[in-house]
Amino acid sequence: MPKHPRKRRKKKQREDKPGLVQEGDAVVSNNKGHENPDIRWIDRPRTMNILTLLILCSYVVLAFISFRQLRLTQQSLRTDERPWVKISSKVKVEGLVEDVPLSAIMEFKNVGKTAAKDVYMEIVMQVTPNGSIPNFGFEGPAVRNTMGAMFPNDPLTLPIAPFTQTGKGQYQPLNLSHHDLEELQAGRAYIMVYAQVFYYDIFGVQHWTRSCGWHSVPPVEGKYTARECTAYNSIDNSQN
Repeated sequence: MPKHPRKRRKKKQREDKPGLVQEGDAVVSNNKGHENPDIRWIDRPRTMNILTLLILCSYVVLAFISFRQLRLTQQSLRTDERPWVKISSKVKVEGLVEDVPLSAIMEFKNVGKTAAKDVYMEIVMQVTPNGSIPNFGFEGPAVRNTMGAMFPNDPLTLPIAPFTQTGKGQYQPLNLSHHDLEELQAGRAYIMVYAQVFYYDIFGVQHWTRSCGWHSVPPVEGKYTARECTAYNSIDNSQN
């Protein structure tokens, strides 16, 4: 009996080959031997870059917040510990006599917690017409005083007067004229004293104070327009 040739059995190709199949940006494992054939692996290089960027951003934000808190703490400390030089706005005028210089007393006092250094003061005293706008200049004759240090609660009292220039670098007190005396007595003028002081704190920051006070001659009662004088009172707001 003739032998029939053996038919070669075609190996059935498996539909699912073992290994990894690329699906988009994810990699899928279809090994039949694994318990879960649909495990998706994350693109590790891209994820690590994103995480690193987020960590760096968080460090930058924390550093900025810390810097701001440190800055605010330093400003608060300097404001609390700085000197504050106060100028008395109450002008005490002593006597009004014709052909005699006007005179007054002003007080400078450090009401802060630390000493003021390199203190420089300028004071001007003058008869100001009622209703006029003063220029508050210090270019002309003025009382000037310097101090190496002004300690807290140790006031300085200065006698002041209006001055006139008699020569180069020479000044003398200005006598009250007959006209100025009449204007003061009639209420058409008042005596004004304005001053400014510059000084440094213990941190090396410069500060300043401005003050203006005025005085009418009693018993004259009337309306005085000294708003510009009172508005001149001010202090610096330096916090560096």
